[in-house]
Amino acid sequence: RTWSPDGRRGVAMRSAASVRWTARLPRALSSVPLWTELPTRVRVVDVSPRDGLQNERRIVPTSTKVGLITALADCGLPAVEATSFVSPKWVPQMADAEHVMRSLRGNTAADFPVLVPNLKGYNLAVESGAT
Repeated sequence: RTWSPDGRRGVAMRSAASVRWTARLPRALSSVPLWTELPTRVRVVDVSPRDGLQNERRIVPTSTKVGLITALADCGLPAVEATSFVSPKWVPQMADAEHVMRSLRGNTAADFPVLVPNLKGYNLAVESGAT
């Protein structure tokens, strides 16, 4: 077994003329017709305002977050995960979640789902206008 140049796992096959890479599926999937069960529609949700910004060392201003979320929605994305209602002790970047959601009220360009890990976060999300 080897890894292909793009990181996929498989087997390198050698022939007299060249080396080619062939993907191998796990045995459990090898007999499943993969292309017959694909959905007819998919939903794209951009999570960068939540997942990306929560890892920044410096606190990103609320107005900058709202600007990013609005710009992504204006690009035509159907959903932009706006923020996370988590403890600011553990994720300081999300301490302004309530302000972010209040700033997005009335914006109908996209859906703005949020991450809610517990009941306290859920209550804050609902109070802030998350749906």
